Amino acid sequence: MKIVINNKIKTMKKIILLVVVIISTIFHANAQMSTNQLSNEQYAQIKFNNVFKSSIENTEGNSVQLQTLLGAPLQVSEGTDGYGEIWKEYKYTSNFEVHFAYTDSNESSAEVYYIKSDSVQINGTTMNVGTMINLSNFIINQNTDGTQSVIFSRMTEDCCVIVIGINSNGIITSIEYLVWT
Repeated sequence: MKIVINNKIKTMKKIILLVVVIISTIFHANAQMSTNQLSNEQYAQIKFNNVFKSSIENTEGNSVQLQTLLGAPLQVSEGTDGYGEIWKEYKYTSNFEVHFAYTDSNESSAEVYYIKSDSVQINGTTMNVGTMINLSNFIINQNTDGTQSVIFSRMTEDCCVIVIGINSNGIITSIEYLVWT
């Protein structure tokens, strides 16, 4: 009798574990952010504050080239992270800044890992902070804080995205490019 009860308990534990795994999988799938995928050609034409993203990247963080392209920054911050990687942040206005991570200690080459902007042009459509966005044109994400976002990525990549923050009235509240690692 004792063996039968132990087997039933083991079976029940397995069923409960299976149900927990299934529920967790469903919640995880629902929590994934959906992206609006851009072709390589569309992605190459992205502009922040009327400047091609690729032009900003091509400066590789060189301050002279950045000044030629974007003007003099209001503020430059720099430092190292916990892994010894050098970073610089160029702030041009309260809503336009570009951050670089340097790939060598000589600061001769850097990669853009964050851009905050007032405007972005994607696939010929300009979107500006403070204006309404036509939500029917895009895949919309519901964020846990009640806001919404539109995320753009190149094809199926998800490392380098543009996130358009939207409030409950459909007004754009933020425009950011970031590298998710």
